[in-house]
This record gives sequence, structure tokens and C-alpha cells, in this order.
Amino acid sequence: MSERTLYLVGAGLANVRDLTVRALEVLARVDLILVDTYTSVYEFREGELKRLLRALGGGGPPRIRPCSREDLEDRFFEVCGDAEEVAVLCPGDPMVATTHSALAVEAAKRGWRVEIVHGVSILTAGPARSGLELYRFGRTATIPLRVRSVYPYDVLEENLSSDLHTLFLLEAVSEREYVSVADAARYLLRLEEEEGRGVVSPNHEVVGVIRLGFENERLVRGTVQELADWDPPGPPQALIYPSPRLREPEREFLNLLVPHIRDVAKRGE
Repeated sequence: MSERTLYLVGAGLANVRDLTVRALEVLARVDLILVDTYTSVYEFREGELKRLLRALGGGGPPRIRPCSREDLEDRFFEVCGDAEEVAVLCPGDPMVATTHSALAVEAAKRGWRVEIVHGVSILTAGPARSGLELYRFGRTATIPLRVRSVYPYDVLEENLSSDLHTLFLLEAVSEREYVSVADAARYLLRLEEEEGRGVVSPNHEVVGVIRLGFENERLVRGTVQELADWDPPGPPQALIYPSPRLREPEREFLNLLVPHIRDVAKRGE
């Protein structure tokens, strides 16, 4: 048998239209495409992907199979079967999730060749879309769905002490089970009540990032308390807690290009 190959392919923010040309070329030539349905919410339509692959020419489209957490973490190589070239289609960028880096390491140990095809990630697209300077962002933290953790609060405290912005990723299990920007704001306010270190102010202006890359994407700014009282539907979402000391270009971008929650509410959005 020839050397087997695992491709970890970044799918981008929202759907298959975010795939790069290189990603499509890789997907068109593999034997099996495994679609990660675990690490993030992604609008995957098999028919749309097959149409894009047919447009590239060549033979018939490869086999396509959705993959659960258990498929990726517990029985991945069993799922691969005898396929010699396998692509895992990963929401965002494949190397952001530790699940995918663990797959790459295990495949390499088994003698597979591993190739990475990067994609657009919320880690860069969210901060960039907000107009805040990327090199002023500190550590990122995830606000979990069902677990109480002080870690996001600790990360925020550390970043603010260094005059840095903070990106909070919000856990999303499915279209119905997810952390919204309102949930995240309330989570941080509760942690402030419990910890009492003066880290989170209800009057501090933050940025809500809702379904970035989707047709109904939305960015809004408002105080932590204002966003805690506004609950837009649909994952994935993220929350940005800027440093209180904004530079003038950052402030100007936010004021001109990111609508305030009060204006959004007036329009009934």
C-alpha cells in the first residue's frame, strides 16, 4: 500500500463558499471527506460542496461523511477504513482546535503523511472586523455552556492589566445549544459579583460578534449590561472586551462602522 495521507482542511467561517481554491483542489482528489460537526457550528450542504467539486473537473466526487466527536477522538482511523487519502473538513482553521492537532500527531505516528490547508478563523476575523488593532489582543478564553469557570475572568484581568483587548470564544454545541453574547455578558457579571476584583464593569463598552461570515452576520457595540439584556439568535457568536484605553483609529472605527445596540434595538433587529 502506498503512503496514506491525511489532509486537515480549513472550511472558513460559515459554509463551503468560504473554501479556498487550494482547499477545493485537495477535496476534489481525496478518497474520503470527513466533515467535522463537533468543534463549531457550520452550514454544511453536501450538494453544494459536490457542485463546487464537479466544477473543478476530474472524476466523480469523493465519499462524504459527517463526523461526531466520538468519530474524531475515539475511532477516527476505523472510520477512515481503507481510504488512502482522507480529508477532514474543519470549521475555521484546522489547527485552532486541539482535536485536530491531536489527529495530526496520531496520524504521523502511524506513518501517515499530514498536510494542513488553512482557513479563515474567528480568531483573526473577529478582531479584524471590530476594527481593534490585532497586536493589542491578549490571551483568548472560551466561555463554556454548562460549566462555571473563573478562567475567563482571570484571562480578562491579566489582559486588562497589560492594556490589551480580550476575545471570548463562546461555546456552541448545536444550533439550539450555544452561549450567546447575552449569556457571556451575564456570565462575566456573575463572576464579578462572586470574585469582586473590579475586573468587569457593567458600563464598559464591549463588542458582540454574531454569526460572522454568515448572510445574517451582525456586529454590535454596547455596555456589558446592555448586551446582557439583548439576545440575538443563532450561533456561532463571540464577545470582545476592549481595553478601556482605545487608540483614536480604533475608537473612530467602532463609532462609524459598528452600530450601537440602542440603534439596532430601535430598528427592531
